[in-house]
Amino acid sequence: MNHSVNFVKMCRILLRGLLIFVLVGLMARSGFTSIHSFAAPNESVRLFFSPQNLLLPPNITTSLMIDAKSYNIGFVRVELSFDPSVIILTGEILTTGLVKTVISKTSKDQANASGRILIIIVLAPEDSPPNGIFELAQIPIRPNIGYSNLQTSISFINGGTQIVDVAATTLPTSSEHGLITVNPTRMFLPIVRR
Repeated sequence: MNHSVNFVKMCRILLRGLLIFVLVGLMARSGFTSIHSFAAPNESVRLFFSPQNLLLPPNITTSLMIDAKSYNIGFVRVELSFDPSVIILTGEILTTGLVKTVISKTSKDQANASGRILIIIVLAPEDSPPNGIFELAQIPIRPNIGYSNLQTSISFINGGTQIVDVAATTLPTSSEHGLITVNPTRMFLPIVRR
């Protein structure tokens, strides 16, 4: 039984890789190769959350951001993890309009059950490729536990991120996890009167 589970996982990985390969090939054939990026060699595209440090409650929507520098972005694959026993999504993940063709996006129910989020988006042929700092998605979250001062995060999964420019070049990336404090205790300082 374990071998069949591993086989299914391997097939899924191969299918995802094939999908990415086909998408990059389609982008290259669609004329995206006529637009070039002018970023410094080996300059990393940065993925981060805004705000990066969250206090829950209240419920909040955090933005998944990208600093593409001067690269012209054509394809983004981001995989995230979180502890669903501590935080959960309160609604569906909303992708923003700059890279708008959604290939895959984890639903709220799937994310809350697994603690994983996968977002794959690609630039539509009629759209201008974005660069600089822009929002990729909005993720609404809330606490799922009553304990006080619990620290957790929304983390980027190593090997789960791929960003490709319009020249079909896979770009180097760096990421900064979203840090979350759930049910912080309030500290009251005594008032000293003179």
